[in-house]
Order: sequence, then C-alpha cells, then structure tokens
Amino acid sequence: MSESPKKKINVLDVRSCRGGGGGPEKTILFSALETDREHFDMHVAYLKSKDDPEFDLHERAKKLGVESFHTFDERFKFDIGAIRGLLKLCREKQIDIFHAHCYKSDLYGLILSRYHKMKLVTTAHGPLASFRFFWASKNWRVRYLYDQLDLRLLKYYDLVLMVSDTMRDIISRYKVDPKRMMWIRNAIDSKFFRRSGNPDLEFRAKLGIPPGARVIGAVGRLNGEKDYPNLLRAAKILLQKQPDTYFVIAGKGELEQELKALSNELGVSHRVIFMGHFHDVRKVFELMDIYVLSSTREGLPNTVLEAMAMEVPIVSTDVDGVKEAVTDQREALLVPAQDSPALAAGLLRVLEDDELRHRLARQARATVESDFSFAHRTRTIENLYRKLMTA
Repeated sequence: MSESPKKKINVLDVRSCRGGGGGPEKTILFSALETDREHFDMHVAYLKSKDDPEFDLHERAKKLGVESFHTFDERFKFDIGAIRGLLKLCREKQIDIFHAHCYKSDLYGLILSRYHKMKLVTTAHGPLASFRFFWASKNWRVRYLYDQLDLRLLKYYDLVLMVSDTMRDIISRYKVDPKRMMWIRNAIDSKFFRRSGNPDLEFRAKLGIPPGARVIGAVGRLNGEKDYPNLLRAAKILLQKQPDTYFVIAGKGELEQELKALSNELGVSHRVIFMGHFHDVRKVFELMDIYVLSSTREGLPNTVLEAMAMEVPIVSTDVDGVKEAVTDQREALLVPAQDSPALAAGLLRVLEDDELRHRLARQARATVESDFSFAHRTRTIENLYRKLMTA
C-alpha cells in the first residue's frame, strides 16, 4: 500500500505597508520565490491604506512571479474588514504558519489565531534595540507607541526572528522566552545583485551627470531615521573641496519636500538629485562611486548588503545592524551618527583614496557571498518552520 503524500506546510507572510515599502518587501517577495515549493506553499498578504496611490507591490509581485499575493484595503488604523479578509484567506489556504512582519500584522495574527489554529512567527525588521538619537526623530512619539505595542505582543508568538542580534536584550525584557528568539540575518541574492560591467550611460546623461564626475549615492525611504539632513550637510562640506561631485538619493517618503527645501537652503541643490523610487536599484548602484548610509537607527538594511554585492564602497554611520554586517576599514568605513563633518571626512577619504575604495569593494563582495546568502537564509527558516509544525 503506497503512502499518501505529505501535506505541504502553508505559510502566510503578512505586512502593512505604504507606497513601495523598503528592504523587508524585498525579503518577503524573494522568500516566496526561493522557498522549496515541494514542501511549502507560500502566500503573501499586504495591508494597505485605501487611499494610497503609490502602493505598487502587487505589480512587483506579479513581475517576479509570486503566485499567491493578496492585498487588503484599510480605511482605519485598526480595520475589522481587513481582519475578516485575512481570516477568510487563512481558512481558504489552510494556513499552518502566520508569519508577521510589523506591529500591525503582529496584532492581527494574535487575534486571528483565536479563530484559526496556526503557529505564529514574527520577524523584527526594525531597529527596536536602539534608542540612540531616537528622540531626535520628527515622529518619535508615534514610533515609540508602535514599538511598545510591538514589543508587548512578541511574548505571545511561537517564534521571534531578529535581523540584528542587538535586538535580543531589549526583546527579552518583554518576557519573551529566549528559546523562542532566533537571530536570522538579512540576506540577498548575490547572483542578482552583481555589476553588469556595462553601466547605463544614457541613464547617467538623463540625470545630468557629466562623464567622469564622481557620484555618491543613497537608497532608502525619505523618513526621519535615515537622517538625510545629516547627508545634505555633509554634502555641503564635501562640495567645498570636491565641487564636481554629485549626490543621488533614490527613494520616496513623507520628508521629500522638506529635504528638497533643505538642499536649496544649504546651496547644494545643483549637485543633489532626488531620483524617486526604483524597483530595480542595480542601475542606481552602478552610477555610484560611493554608497552612503546616514541613518541614526537601523536593523540590518538590505541596501547595505546590495551595495556590498554591487561592489560599491560604503561609508556608513555606526548603527547597530550595520556593525554586525561589516567591520570598519574592511568592508566599509564607519563614522559616528549625526556628525556631518565626520561623514564628510569619511566620504572625502574614500573618494580620494583609490586603493582604499577598491579594497573595500572587493572585501564587501566576498563577505556577502560567504555570509549573506539568501538561499542559506531561506533553508534556515524552512527548518524552523518544520520544527514548529512537529513541536
């Protein structure tokens, strides 16, 4: 008598997002593609504001080939209709594991588990551990409220994944069982993020960047934690010594108009290009001579890993997750956060030292290939899913 085939494990990744999102979106979508389809059925659901015209993740998912992608429009911060929609989806797809990726999905998952039996997993993507410069953020009160809500929900989850090990201490203070906490580094597909060897000169020309001009670039949402004012002030200092340098910033966000106004005020708008959001940032990285991260708080930003894979030398603030991914002077040059003169000095040093620039780029690529494999990350999470289902 032949054995009946084993049931696949059904996993639902859920996250709330505005606009095009950021690094977590890449991780979620690529995970759905990378996962072993013989043993897992992956489903992705996004909670979005009903009036968000910039949300485009359904289009990106379709282009990538993510087969089971769902969106739920929300009219309110807490929307019963979205919860009902998620419950219907959980029942229809016979979801075994609900994998949350933000404070709202953590809350909704906990509610839904009362009506549909399933294991609960969450990934803490954000910089929950770091309160350094936290109060300087424009919306720190709202951010603090959300962080506190999120931290108090984690103890009810079967498994808490952290993209940075620095999160461990603060999460454990909220009565989360250490045995349920697991450090899973962010990762990327280093085959996808690789220099083409044929930079898009037409793209460069459209941006108005002359041939031979040096380019310093940043990629990320235009929000408070990225501290782009720090970068713009550093740009003003650097341009006094290297006036032909250009700065490109790829991303959108609530601070876009303020940042453009600040670049005018500082007198650097003729050398700073706000590029908007890009789905495929590889050609943006190929523009760059240096990638810069000016943040005050981070988990482990995907953009740093992407820059490493694209062999773009990095100058970054010494925030928690970055320090776990790179070593100062080896894969990147690290400088103090909220210190524009130090950031400018670091950028100038790398810009003027060809040997240092090439060495950082080579070592960064090697580190990504050895330590941040997306396939390895996915296999690790799959094994955690299997253990949960047999516990």
